[in-house]
Amino acid sequence: MEGIPFSRWLINYITNDRQWDLRILEDHFGNIDIERILSIPLALTPREDTLIWRHSDTGCYTVKSGYHLAASLESMEADSPSSSNRQWWNRFWSLKLTKKVKIFAWRFINDSLPTAADLMHRKISTSSACSLCLCAWECVGHALFCCTRAKAVWKISKCQVLMPNIGNLKGYDIFSYLATVNKDADLERIICIMWCIWSERNKEIHGSKPKVAEVICSYSDSYLAQYRKATAAAIPGTYTPRGEPSHVDSSCWRGLAHISLVCTRSPTESSPLCTALHSLLSPLVLAL
Repeated sequence: MEGIPFSRWLINYITNDRQWDLRILEDHFGNIDIERILSIPLALTPREDTLIWRHSDTGCYTVKSGYHLAASLESMEADSPSSSNRQWWNRFWSLKLTKKVKIFAWRFINDSLPTAADLMHRKISTSSACSLCLCAWECVGHALFCCTRAKAVWKISKCQVLMPNIGNLKGYDIFSYLATVNKDADLERIICIMWCIWSERNKEIHGSKPKVAEVICSYSDSYLAQYRKATAAAIPGTYTPRGEPSHVDSSCWRGLAHISLVCTRSPTESSPLCTALHSLLSPLVLAL
């Protein structure tokens, strides 16, 4: 029927008394499709088919009706599980944490941290026991929350992280709970402590002297505070035309200004390099 108009071959499925021909339909379609076809009413007299835009009262397409349809579809998409999942990940990646801490958290969420249970599952190790407390099954939940070393750190931190059966849950389920009950600032602190617990666990397994829980918790808070301070200082648009940046030694700025002045003593004899330096460093001379 290729090349034949739709209305021409559709007539073959309709009887002379304007009813669907069930016998022919059964030869070409399945039961589900037949039920749908039979639900389509037929006109009393033959006529050419026309296209109808069902999203307007007149049956004709308008820009306004198309806009309303697009807006309603967008609203439906925003309420869908896939959109919710995307918003969840957007929140995760927007947390104010260093990249290596975010990567650690991403690996935790995806159960890709090399715990003893994971290494045994991949046939890299023959034991699933925790190397620190000798628990028989070291998964991510145990290593970061249920191990005796981890519990001591969380007790000092006073973070609300424990949940029923946390030692047997997947990383995604644990993190979903933490993200639900904590604001971004608290969640950032929790993730940073998790990263420190994991780092110290690895160091101890490879022979380093274990640190007490107070030191681990204090280091995590200090690390996060320094990162927040550094990112706050790096906000664009805070350049001051006069004065010297506090993080640069004043003698360094005066030295750069001196270079600029030397390069401009004899403009006719200045090399292209001196000319370029002068154009770059002139603002420094004005600022000092």
